[in-house]
Amino acid sequence: MTVTTALQRPALTARDRAVLGASCMASIIGAGGATMVNVALPRIGLSLHVDYSGLQWIANVYTVVVAALVLPLTTVAGNLGRRRTFCAGTLLVTAGSLGAAAAPDYSVLLGGRFLQAIGAAIVGPTSLAILAHQFTGSHLRSRAVGMWAGSAGIGLAVGPLVAGALIGALGWQSTFWVVGALALAVAVLAWVSISEDRHGRPPAAERIDVLGACAIAAALGAASFAFIESRDYGWTAPLIDAAFVAAAGGLVAFVGIEQWRAGHGLVTLIPPQVWRQPRFVAANIGGAVFFFALYGLLFLYSVYEEQILHRSAFATGLAFVPMTAMMAVLAIVAGRLVATVGARQLAVAGLVISGTGTLLLAAAGGSVTTVGLGWRYAILGIGFGLLSAPLTVTAVSALPDRLAGIASSTYNAMRQVGAVMGVAILGTIASIGGSGTTHRVHEAVEIAAASLLAGAVAVAWLLSRSPSPDDQLRPAAEGRQSAAERA
Repeated sequence: MTVTTALQRPALTARDRAVLGASCMASIIGAGGATMVNVALPRIGLSLHVDYSGLQWIANVYTVVVAALVLPLTTVAGNLGRRRTFCAGTLLVTAGSLGAAAAPDYSVLLGGRFLQAIGAAIVGPTSLAILAHQFTGSHLRSRAVGMWAGSAGIGLAVGPLVAGALIGALGWQSTFWVVGALALAVAVLAWVSISEDRHGRPPAAERIDVLGACAIAAALGAASFAFIESRDYGWTAPLIDAAFVAAAGGLVAFVGIEQWRAGHGLVTLIPPQVWRQPRFVAANIGGAVFFFALYGLLFLYSVYEEQILHRSAFATGLAFVPMTAMMAVLAIVAGRLVATVGARQLAVAGLVISGTGTLLLAAAGGSVTTVGLGWRYAILGIGFGLLSAPLTVTAVSALPDRLAGIASSTYNAMRQVGAVMGVAILGTIASIGGSGTTHRVHEAVEIAAASLLAGAVAVAWLLSRSPSPDDQLRPAAEGRQSAAERA
């Protein structure tokens, strides 16, 4: 579907099309770049002599940084101007990608991933804010935001397949070269198409909750360290115990800081009162569980297929096609399904279907064929494909219009927290008793299935407690404004 046909032509200028194209490409790069790396991990490990926990860090440094920085950097983007921060973010993604591609060792690669993540934390929310201010008409804005969300789903879906093809032909470095080149092209397109008058520096700057950002970053980093390094140090090692204590302390400190700042009328990363809204809590639980399972399973099975089943990178990426194809198709149509079926029904169905597919994956034996994995992956793809649109819509529509930016940034951060914990926890469980053994891999998959099904129960219960017209998102003829229009 092209930009012209998708937005049905009402007075779209060439600049509008270019802005939309840059934002959607940024969405694809952010999501696809994260999933591409998972397929490259086994080859990176062999090339740079990185052990299993090191591979977990390569996957997790990106999501830890994005989860910790997406909220404060959203405010920074607003203070400095959306145009210049969007372009700066894409250039950071370019620099990080090129640095990772040329990395001679593990530490340089990790540094490149760190730069990539900072750029992604800037680009994601800024691109959405640009669309909200570029397309002021409700119809155009709704379609533009829908295309942006669909682009992220497509990026998640096609990343593993593209990575498998690139790695087989050009090596693991090619995944980073391609992401860097695309990000640079987006930066150029954005600079020439995004208007400084509309998206420049605002007259007044907002304050940033630095203490809250530091506390949540410390909590996420410590938790990741504790889970990932427990395999090497042991669960009862003093260093691991200290890391768990630091993670809990960071979380408690974050809650305390936010409560104190809110009580004194100061700016907070996340206003504490938003957690009193059941629909907002439901969306964030669903998003965290979704990414916990998705990123955890992508990490596990990328390593499992290459190191245990001894398949090539291309065969590994190809095996994911049934899942990614379902995700790509449903990412395009899920927005319309929300409007006709309802966000609650669609979100619960997505969690149940993906949980069922994960259970079937856990039941597969060590000698499972590519076809056997394929149809299980397809069920997973159907469930995951149904989740993104209803959960995003529920998160944004649960809060008043003035908090729409906070709602979308918080939801994005919670998804990244889920991804961090998915790679750390499921990866650690799978490696206990020997890296990547079949028995432990399937135990980890069972935990992923349980989390998805428990998430379905929690989301269904919370949404039933707070019925709202926005939850059903019926057509405009009923006089209701969609959440996408208010993003």
